[in-house]
Amino acid sequence: MASKIKKRVGKTGKVSYQFTVDLGKDIEGKRKQKLVTCESLREARQKQRDMESAVSNGTFCDCKKMNLAEYLRYWLEQYAKSNVEQTTYGLYKLIIDKHLVPAIGAIPLAKLQPAHVQKYYSGALTGGRKDGKHKLGRSLSPTTVLQHHRILHKALDSAVKWEIVSRNVCDAVEAPRKQKKQMQVLTEKQVEVLLSSLNGHYLYMPTYLALATGMRRNEILALTWVDVNLKERTLTVRQAVKSSHVEQAYIGLPKTEKGRRTINIAPEVVREFKKHSKEQARNKLQAGELWQDNNLVCCLQNGQAIVPSTLSTSFRKVAEKAGLKLRFHDLRHSCASFLLKLGINPKTVQELLGHENIETTLGLYSHLLPGVMDEAACKLAKAVLPTK
Repeated sequence: MASKIKKRVGKTGKVSYQFTVDLGKDIEGKRKQKLVTCESLREARQKQRDMESAVSNGTFCDCKKMNLAEYLRYWLEQYAKSNVEQTTYGLYKLIIDKHLVPAIGAIPLAKLQPAHVQKYYSGALTGGRKDGKHKLGRSLSPTTVLQHHRILHKALDSAVKWEIVSRNVCDAVEAPRKQKKQMQVLTEKQVEVLLSSLNGHYLYMPTYLALATGMRRNEILALTWVDVNLKERTLTVRQAVKSSHVEQAYIGLPKTEKGRRTINIAPEVVREFKKHSKEQARNKLQAGELWQDNNLVCCLQNGQAIVPSTLSTSFRKVAEKAGLKLRFHDLRHSCASFLLKLGINPKTVQELLGHENIETTLGLYSHLLPGVMDEAACKLAKAVLPTK
């Protein structure tokens, strides 16, 4: 609430009107107030109404006097919450609350310098883990710190556009380079060993589908029986499980626009679906009233949805017991690898995997193409060119 408007007369006789607005508490719990001075009573009344309204609905911003922590939280509410996906917002909030605010949040926004940001990156690379996933104090990867850089850069870009600051200090900072994850690709024999080790396990069908279709983990976990047409031998990918860092997982759209696609499946896959359907029917009968009818193709033995992170962790453990060190996502890489080695056109592989563009497919799997191109050249020469 604002205080009463008071009339003030200066030493020179100039009249002004003042009031104080309560802005709530800062991140340290201290009450913040702002003194406003106007030249006329009419102006003071109007500004008082506007500021009270802005404070009550959370849109007031005395941004030029904010420290970085206050600005980042303002940016989360006024920009990120309505302009990015829920999962992305969750990630932004996690990184801001757990990393950026504790490290450099107390610095006034107007006094933030490239050296402050560069020092933060250096510290994060040598001992900045705060999420409890691993031992505290463990260094963050360059890829993770690069993610922090992109979020801070995006937030400060907004500050420049809103004319709160004159420049984005992140432009003058050297960000870490993204590390490429080691891609693991299975052999035909390893596929046989892996599927054999999962026989009767709830992970069998998700693993089988990832290898047979190249679908993403979160697409597989959102697949319902409505999306499966065994007569036409097709699967329709129309949704995906979204894992939020601040809220429970929910069903949303696939990762990209191209992610919404129809996949043709082989007769062997149809037979596996029929076998899985019968097994699920037996589980439903055994579970009785405890069965959770979500109509999901891949679920736990009581019909409950599988949490994406749980699937990934469980899969790594089961794979290790089978003598294989790989992530669930490596099954998608393996599928793409098999297709390209069989001479399937990269454009077809792109459509199957749901990549947004062919450049993504070629960028990921270009190392497989030389062998494919060599084979194509030999086949062309044998079929068309004279032998002498």
